[in-house]
Amino acid sequence: MSPKVTLEAAKHQAKIIFGKVAEGKDPANEKADARQIASHTLGATLAKYLEAKVASMKPRSYEETKRHLENLWKPLHGLALASIGRANVAAQVSTIAKENGPVAANRSRASLCAFFRWAIGEGLCDHNPVAGTNKEEESGPRERSLSDAETAAVWLVAPDNDYGRIVQLILLTGCRRDEIGSLQWPEIDLKEKTIKLPDEQTKNKQPHTVPLSDMMAVAILPQTAPAASRAGAPTIRIEEPDITRLVRSPVNIRIRFQAAANAKIDVNTLRVRYGRLGIDLTRRILAHARPTQSGVFVEDAELPRSRHRVTIQIADNMGRVGSKSFDFNVV
Repeated sequence: MSPKVTLEAAKHQAKIIFGKVAEGKDPANEKADARQIASHTLGATLAKYLEAKVASMKPRSYEETKRHLENLWKPLHGLALASIGRANVAAQVSTIAKENGPVAANRSRASLCAFFRWAIGEGLCDHNPVAGTNKEEESGPRERSLSDAETAAVWLVAPDNDYGRIVQLILLTGCRRDEIGSLQWPEIDLKEKTIKLPDEQTKNKQPHTVPLSDMMAVAILPQTAPAASRAGAPTIRIEEPDITRLVRSPVNIRIRFQAAANAKIDVNTLRVRYGRLGIDLTRRILAHARPTQSGVFVEDAELPRSRHRVTIQIADNMGRVGSKSFDFNVV
């Protein structure tokens, strides 16, 4: 049952309504506007914002923003944009900092701030409640780096696939995760032994050239290239030992090189690496054998009983690099 309204209260309400009408205002429209504003909750508006931004943001930035807004700001999803104030934002920033750390709190705060700037431009609200709230105190620049033992441990467990080689390239070059993860083959120059990162791929938005001073990086890169990019690279064939069978020491090792038509093997580019750590054995090999255009032969190599992995790399006079890894067991 509706509450009783006295005659005096009804007259008072009527005067208010007639007064608004006299001022050119429409009470019915005001109620409709109020209902519409109340329907513009944070949760209900996020999908439209993310749809508007997906084309202009890098994929990783978009995913991070989506995670911030959909997960970390979920406690505010039921509130109307107009009703969210600094106190709401500040309280949730503190909660995020406690549960996820100060860096996550500040990144999610920035994502919400960008959302409200967009919402104001869309006419969905009139103020940005993030403005004026405090940022969380971060611990400053990261100073810790991996120890040699930790680096070796990461290297050894890196899988023998593109993901593992990305991890290894990060360790070798010191580049950021996204810089190597989104690397394109045209950005790699094996002849000059450099990686040329475009400005849109670096954090400071400046182009950056990374020297591949460690030849192991050059040995890894050809394995990650698409087949079309390796077209014309020298082929490497293992003639001895018979790696399908157990091998007894001393071991004869015979490797054959084959350059593409109109190309020549550059014997000075021969690199021999041992094991998953890629220990460079080139000098030791060259002390016992001399490479030729057709290959290299090592006679009576004394090897301990174990499983061995050897990686051979050779380039032609056009800078195209061929690489071959093989495993064999010495008993």
